[in-house]
Amino acid sequence: MENGNNTDSINTHTRSPEVNRPDNLNSVISFLAIDATFSIYFGWTTVASIVNITCALIGSGVYGAPHPDQYAIVIISIATAVFLVVVLRPSTGNWAYGFVFTWAAIAISKGDQCGGLVKKSDHEFFGVVNASPGSAITDDEQVCTRVQNTALWCAILVAVMSGCRLIWWIWQVHLQLSRK
Repeated sequence: MENGNNTDSINTHTRSPEVNRPDNLNSVISFLAIDATFSIYFGWTTVASIVNITCALIGSGVYGAPHPDQYAIVIISIATAVFLVVVLRPSTGNWAYGFVFTWAAIAISKGDQCGGLVKKSDHEFFGVVNASPGSAITDDEQVCTRVQNTALWCAILVAVMSGCRLIWWIWQVHLQLSRK
């Protein structure tokens, strides 16, 4: 101990980049059983928090009038940014956390209701509205479609980044296990 500072103590506020690089099969199993499980839980907690904040804002009268679709798109974009920050963090990139957002965003994109607006037809595919002869696509349906397509594309973005992070993690496991 020098000058009152203990240099041998463990700093619990920072994680080493080596934390997510398992060195043997037991640590891989431990990572999957503990870290991945809590990552999924943390992801759902984040999704629930975003939903609760959104509901509180709507309950307080903040719902994005006259353009509620733009309000919904901004919230989905903020959620995407939050999840990408955690997934792409250099030292502890968390691929399991990102897949939770992908699941939730796909659920939004596949919903039959959007902000109280009920879809009247299912003639759409990735943002292209294909109206069959005789069916009228209303502005409400286009608003709903914009929000759903934004959720879908954000889900794809986070899924691709999470998949890349998962591949990197598997590669690191392979390298560590092949050195033994």
